[in-house]
Amino acid sequence: MRRAAPKAATAAMSVALSATSDTADHTKVRHRVNLTTPASSTLLQKAVGGLSHFGGQVITAGSADYNVLLDWVTQGARFE
Repeated sequence: MRRAAPKAATAAMSVALSATSDTADHTKVRHRVNLTTPASSTLLQKAVGGLSHFGGQVITAGSADYNVLLDWVTQGARFE
C-alpha cells in the first residue's frame, strides 16, 4: 500500500515518478540527494529555487516543508 508523500516531497519532485513502484520512485529521488552535505542536494536546491528547473521555487528554505526534506536526507534518505 502506497503512503502519501509529505506535501513538501510531492511539491519538490518534478522527477517522473511511477504510480506503481515505490522502489523505482525512491531510486530516482535518491539520485538527487547529497548525503555528505544534505542542504546542497539537488532535490532541495531545486525546491527552493536555488537551481533552475521547470517547476520553479515550491518551498522556502527553512520552512517546515523544507525541514522535512532536509531531515529525510540528513537521516540517509532511506526507503521505509
